[in-house]
Amino acid sequence: MLNEDGEVVWEIPLITSHQEKDVKLMTGVELLKHLTTIFSKDVFFAEYEIPYEKQILAIKGKILTYAKNIINNIDKRISNYENLKNLGLKDGKLFKNFKISVSNPIIIDYLPEDEFSIEKIIPLDIVSKLVLDMDNIILTDENDLKSIDRNFIPLEELVKIEKMAMNIIMNLEEKRLASKYGYENRGKVWDVLDVSLHEHYDIKVIENGEEKYIEVKGHKGLLPIAELTEAEYKFAMENEDKYYLYVVCNLVKDDKNAIIFEIHKLPNKEHIKIYLIKNGEKIDVSKYYNNINITEKKRYLFRLV
Repeated sequence: MLNEDGEVVWEIPLITSHQEKDVKLMTGVELLKHLTTIFSKDVFFAEYEIPYEKQILAIKGKILTYAKNIINNIDKRISNYENLKNLGLKDGKLFKNFKISVSNPIIIDYLPEDEFSIEKIIPLDIVSKLVLDMDNIILTDENDLKSIDRNFIPLEELVKIEKMAMNIIMNLEEKRLASKYGYENRGKVWDVLDVSLHEHYDIKVIENGEEKYIEVKGHKGLLPIAELTEAEYKFAMENEDKYYLYVVCNLVKDDKNAIIFEIHKLPNKEHIKIYLIKNGEKIDVSKYYNNINITEKKRYLFRLV
């Protein structure tokens, strides 16, 4: 609350809780208890490109009403009026004019469990932009996490997933280069080669004499994890500018619902670039992933967090 000179004379933190049409405003101890309940659960902070304009207006309106009621009833709550004059809150027998200011609120949104699990990996505004089918996104469970250790996944299923991921990325590169140079120039101007059996990466892309090295990892569910051998990681470090890691997720039956992470400059945390690809559309999502978790065992495990 501001006085006529724009000075702050009263501030109070508060929270509004919305449940359907019921809007509850909380302050003091009640506010602290409510925040304790919220932050005792799994919580993360996100930046949304689409603002909650209607909700913010409703919240501000509720807070303004609350503050006006306090001012209107202040004479009932404070008995010694003369003290107010000394505090600069009262001029003669009339209260000074006050301006009520409400700063932009922080939105704490509740999501269904499945949406929340997806949002922790892919921001929902990106899900919307890429037109990802939420119902066909397979969430990871304990068995999926164990699958990074090849002893926990059947070899037949592992080979099937990795082959599917390889085909997706090879087709992606082939379409990109063919649209740029024409299919007739394959082997002349451009080429896409499977070199997984004799190199420390999977795909070599040749474009106008320049080479691009691609490592491909595939997962049945939405699991942005890639495990590299020591030789693969060393090659990635030595060829930072030309090296790309593709993590192909959500490979259940076919490639229709595949979600692809493209990661460039993998060993360089300061300059790493991360993209999400769906149906040929590519979106830079680097800003959403502030931490790249690298665990060194006998192999190197990369995880987007």
